[in-house]
Amino acid sequence: MTAFKNTITYFKGLVGRKYEAPDVQEELSHAHFKHCAMPDGGVGVVVQHNGETHTLSVTQVLGMLLSHLRESAENDIGTKVESCVLGVPVYYNDAQRHALLDAVRIANLGCLRLINETSAVALNYGIYKGGLPEPTEAPRRVAFFDFGHSNLQLSLCEFVKGKLSVVTTASCRVGGRDFDLALLAEMAKRFQEKTKLDLMAKPRAAIRMEAECEKLKKMMSANTTDIPMNVECLMED
Repeated sequence: MTAFKNTITYFKGLVGRKYEAPDVQEELSHAHFKHCAMPDGGVGVVVQHNGETHTLSVTQVLGMLLSHLRESAENDIGTKVESCVLGVPVYYNDAQRHALLDAVRIANLGCLRLINETSAVALNYGIYKGGLPEPTEAPRRVAFFDFGHSNLQLSLCEFVKGKLSVVTTASCRVGGRDFDLALLAEMAKRFQEKTKLDLMAKPRAAIRMEAECEKLKKMMSANTTDIPMNVECLMED
């Protein structure tokens, strides 16, 4: 929050996408960092580092994140990490998956396999599940739903002993953040009606309010009573 112009957020859906795509522009409309089109048409971010301005592709940013995760893993397990398996959203197209592999190379990692996130969940389910049908019997069909931060994903899978088959996958670009943004829009409207101030024009105030809306959403999920919202010194005292 103190360095929002230099903090890159929500870039998972921007990997391997064209800057001018309508849904990319919709996503960037919620961003508080500076962005631009790269020479190849992809999404770039503009950041300040050591007093200098740098323009990075989203793939490079993801590569930095993977490098950090590799270092964290190495510190945790006490040995060198050279290869990985990465889960990807089911909506990732071929270009996005190739961009992810580019990010893996930037992180100096080897990628053994890309696997759909819901398929990874299904695999975990099948490994530890007892009583699965024999290969000669009718398979057990199970649906796996993942309602996440920014998308809903589904995999329909069939299981027999020692084998997992993914029948179909589907996704919808709606997630928990959409509830946060809906609450944010309502709170900004009420705030403007009460104070005549537009909090959406002040990024730091908007970020604080969005964080409070996320907390409010979680409290609303567990309570049926009215819940107050209090934010101290949101903007202009």
